[in-house]
Amino acid sequence: MRVHFFLAAAFAFGCSSPESPAPFDRGNAASSSGGAKEGDTPAVVPTTDPTTGVTVRLPYPEGPFGAVERTTIEDFRFLGWSRPATTGYDVDNLEPLRLADFYDPTGEKSISYLVINSAAVWCTACRGEYKDMVTKVAAYQARGVAFVGALYQDNDGNPAKPSDLKLWASAYKVDFPFVLDPAFKLSAFFDLEATPMIMIIDAKTMRILHIQTGWAPSGPSSLWTQLDGLLAK
Repeated sequence: MRVHFFLAAAFAFGCSSPESPAPFDRGNAASSSGGAKEGDTPAVVPTTDPTTGVTVRLPYPEGPFGAVERTTIEDFRFLGWSRPATTGYDVDNLEPLRLADFYDPTGEKSISYLVINSAAVWCTACRGEYKDMVTKVAAYQARGVAFVGALYQDNDGNPAKPSDLKLWASAYKVDFPFVLDPAFKLSAFFDLEATPMIMIIDAKTMRILHIQTGWAPSGPSSLWTQLDGLLAK
């Protein structure tokens, strides 16, 4: 594995594909592995009614689920860290995480929007994106934006492993939820050739507001411009 990429000083705006990418099932989001399965118990989110102070339990939004803007995203489940730095990026401390953890229908969790990033180790644009992103995440978290990063392939185009998660997270000092996606569950939302992918979700409804591929560090198409526009409403 070519792990020396972490020392690279320059980052490309485009993204290079792996030499021999492993095949992945690119089925629709509602049928991809790792999401809700028949017979699963739906996630129930305990929340407190801000008017009455009474705690209620709201289930994750029902399907149909979609993979395009203005549709509801499935309750995907992953293994990773909720706070990577606090574990010392210890791969023995990976925990189950699911999108329902960020569902906030009444504002109890103070989450307005959820940003999901899908990246691969071989992707040069992803490296530049993370170098930029980790410097800005804290300011947006304070404004009610939650972030989840997902890593789906290693430097040779094979499914990402816990060791890849550790190398990436420790290299960029990632301290927001960061997960493995070796089955490429997020493949229904974008083409591998267009990596990285950024998605913005309304945490109150889990509806997809914006999907963007490639890295735009600034300008009207950048993640930060999109978030500023939503937060100003």
